[in-house]
Amino acid sequence: MALSTLALCAGIGGLEIGVGRAVRTRVLGYVERDAYAAAVLLARMEDSSLEPAPVWCGNLEDFDAAPFAGVDLVTAGFPCQPFSVAGKRKGTEDERWLWPEIVRILRDVGPRLVFLENVPGILRQGLGEVLGTLAEFGFAAEWDFLPAADVGALHFRRRWWVLAADPCCMQLLEQCRGLGRPSRPDTLEPRRNGETGSSPGTPARISQPRVDRAGDGFRARVDRLRCLGNAVVPDQAALAFRVLADRLGIAHPASRESP
Repeated sequence: MALSTLALCAGIGGLEIGVGRAVRTRVLGYVERDAYAAAVLLARMEDSSLEPAPVWCGNLEDFDAAPFAGVDLVTAGFPCQPFSVAGKRKGTEDERWLWPEIVRILRDVGPRLVFLENVPGILRQGLGEVLGTLAEFGFAAEWDFLPAADVGALHFRRRWWVLAADPCCMQLLEQCRGLGRPSRPDTLEPRRNGETGSSPGTPARISQPRVDRAGDGFRARVDRLRCLGNAVVPDQAALAFRVLADRLGIAHPASRESP
């Protein structure tokens, strides 16, 4: 059994790859406005890195979600610019605050699970609106901040995650646990006491490395760097999904007693 999934603000699909490492999923469609990122998704389908699925390249506001009614899971790494310390931090007043459109799609689709990602700045503005709306939909929700360093990355990349579930779908999610595509065996345990994930003898990096988004003669380099900057580390998403699912009361398969 696999969770049917609709990916909103999909980027290059890092979040969905990560969820697929925690549970078995089948992405039925991607929505991504950036043409280069959408092209990356199609290229990965052509080389069989991703399973084939429609890619809708356009604004979320214009997306008709009706054909996806009834999917199990909606994922969304929605724009972080309204809350990023690198921006003006207009929060919910920013035109890039797309949560109202995600709410519209959730209402049209009626999923039983929602998995979201953004930057920690959403705690100052937006968090109450997101959690309040999920509660209105009848979801139980758990959230936390988990950095990429927790899965061994040499950059911190701290992100906010929330997993919301219809209480009636717990059995469905349980059936899909432990069936995801494998991750590297040493990457899915949270680090302790501020460990950064660096190997012994390697200087720890506590911030993201400098990335110069300037033309230097390499084809599409700026586009590639923008996609990577907006993406998440797949194992980071897998860890977040697993941790939050456990908090929702779904036992990890390894913790079950054998019959």
